[in-house]
Amino acid sequence: MSNSKPKNDWETLEIFEALAAEYFAAKAALNFPSLREVIAQEKDPRTYWLQQMQGMMLRKFFADNDNVQLRAVAQALRGCAVPSAIGDVDKVAGCIEWQFEQAEADETVSFKKLLSEGGQDAFKDLIYGRLLHAEAPRFRRTQLMQPHARAVALFIGTADVQKTLQLAAHYVALCRENGWIAAPPE
Repeated sequence: MSNSKPKNDWETLEIFEALAAEYFAAKAALNFPSLREVIAQEKDPRTYWLQQMQGMMLRKFFADNDNVQLRAVAQALRGCAVPSAIGDVDKVAGCIEWQFEQAEADETVSFKKLLSEGGQDAFKDLIYGRLLHAEAPRFRRTQLMQPHARAVALFIGTADVQKTLQLAAHYVALCRENGWIAAPPE
């Protein structure tokens, strides 16, 4: 979590757009693995590490209290709406929030819970127990998971976040292109 907050909603959107563009550029350059490759990854360290990196890169878009968590991006859109487009921007922001909630609550969550060996979400156990932090209970749960289950859980989690990220990036660009949002006066 960052202690350094953007100075306003406009800056939140600028940071989001830059980081989303960086993620999609990395995705294109590195060719993150498909599910088929992930399942077969036991003998391929490149696939394993690409998948780990993808999870780390996406964390900022779903982590609570992160500056570019997708809920914060939706709120920033609302904060930058020009008066004549408040209704349109609210609908767009609502779509981002709905998709984010779906990513957290869809049918894969119960599957990720099954994979997590006693936790609520194997994807978050991997992110916070192994990849970015060393939270002991989450780490211990990941140790109990079969390597194959860890790989599948990470793939499902990254796919859910990536889908929502694509939608959010599209909607922020749409709002900007249509003149529905503007920077606050200085």
